[in-house]
Amino acid sequence: MPVMANRHETKASAARGGTLLFLGSLVGRLMVYLALILLARFLPADEAGRFLLALTLVQGVVVVAAFGVDQGLFHFAPTLKETGQETRLAGMLQGATGWLLLCGAMVAALLLGLADSIAGLAGDPALAPALQAFAVFLPFLVLLRTQTAACQALSRVGAAVVTRNIVYPGLTFAGMALLLPRWPVAGTAAMTMGAAAAVAALVGWILLEERRSLLEVNLHERVRETRRLLRFSLPLMATALLGYLSLWADSLLVGFYLPPEEMALYGLVYRVSLFGVLLVEAFSGGLGPAAARALEMSPRDLQAVYVSTTRAGLTFFLPVLAATLCFPEAIIGTFGTPYLRTDGVTVLRLLMAGQAVNVVAGGAGMLLVVAGYRWLSLANGLAAAALTIGLSFLLVPRFGILGGAWSAAGAVASVNIARLVEVKRLLHVHPFSTRLFRPLLAATLSAAFGLVAAALVPLPGADWVGLALMALTYAALVLVPPRRAKSHPAGIPPRSENKKRPPGPADPRGPHG
Repeated sequence: MPVMANRHETKASAARGGTLLFLGSLVGRLMVYLALILLARFLPADEAGRFLLALTLVQGVVVVAAFGVDQGLFHFAPTLKETGQETRLAGMLQGATGWLLLCGAMVAALLLGLADSIAGLAGDPALAPALQAFAVFLPFLVLLRTQTAACQALSRVGAAVVTRNIVYPGLTFAGMALLLPRWPVAGTAAMTMGAAAAVAALVGWILLEERRSLLEVNLHERVRETRRLLRFSLPLMATALLGYLSLWADSLLVGFYLPPEEMALYGLVYRVSLFGVLLVEAFSGGLGPAAARALEMSPRDLQAVYVSTTRAGLTFFLPVLAATLCFPEAIIGTFGTPYLRTDGVTVLRLLMAGQAVNVVAGGAGMLLVVAGYRWLSLANGLAAAALTIGLSFLLVPRFGILGGAWSAAGAVASVNIARLVEVKRLLHVHPFSTRLFRPLLAATLSAAFGLVAAALVPLPGADWVGLALMALTYAALVLVPPRRAKSHPAGIPPRSENKKRPPGPADPRGPHG
């Protein structure tokens, strides 16, 4: 019984942690979506394109400055916490924080000095102010990324949700709503995001609640644990950088090869498609600690955890996939009429198709990291980055934003299929189960219902009517519990069996005794 209880607890904790992360991420993603609408509505297309290109570049700089520490904490923190080594854990957290602040400051100074050169390389000198505004707050962006990972690794999912997915995007949206109508400059938006990162990092550090134990750690312990973490994290930094390139290389090449107006359309649509990445990150964050516990039990337990998180991710992703495939004009139209173009609709559909494979693969990459296959994870990242960069160089100059979408979708699908094969061969697990049939059927039926309803409504907002009915239908089909056979206590047959009882043996004394 204790083993079975541990299995159910591990599976439930993975799905619960992933769901909590996702719900918080959903709130944050909605705020980001509203912020993108503000950018598209209040900034000219060329200025919005410069801001999105600068944001994409700074995200890569943050990955480099983090040194893979955010991924390394997923390996060390759960083990140190479970074994009661609080002093070593505190030393690792404090040493990593100091190191990352120092590295973030150095990289920020480098970016400030190179902003004009990068803008010249892009052929757009007006890009420099946005890069410089981001660089000022770069250390806080690095710290926010790492402390969120520390919260997740220590199963402090609530703290991670509050800091990264509620406080940070909430402050960003509020600041941009106040400042952009008055000072419509990309640098203003960048400074708003940086200030929000600083506040969110401070809030997250307070919620981590490690301050009292950190004060008891001597300098030697901090240095030793920091070196240990950095030695493990260095290959993961390369993996994270390759992951960044596989995710954003197409956007970078679109920004450098095409006019800022094209970057604005592609950047807005691409960030809408990142809902799939949000799901994978959220449920992988919940999967990491649970998978570490399941690895100590059996492949069957790991399989149960993997299937549970994949089903939860698909349940949330499928209605969004159906909405973007059936009603892409309604979604892109929220950014304004200038962005409502046929090629933008095709880009959104292609990107969402690639993200569907990403969500199905689920936390395969996280499973490889937790199981210790970090060099294989590095090879996967290298393959994904090489595919994205190579296809983008080949397709973006010829086909514009459509080439960027084909390169991104093809690379994402290929690498995630490879990860599925790897976890099957190495860990003997896969994410497929008959439990996935119900959300797939619900998404198909709700999409058909929404399309029919939109076709029958003779109004300008028919697409939004179809979207609303699609969402309600999907929620009804998924949330209504299925009928199950009634269980009966041991030894008591069902009532139908009580009606027809076999005759007992005849009494040898006869009917009159």
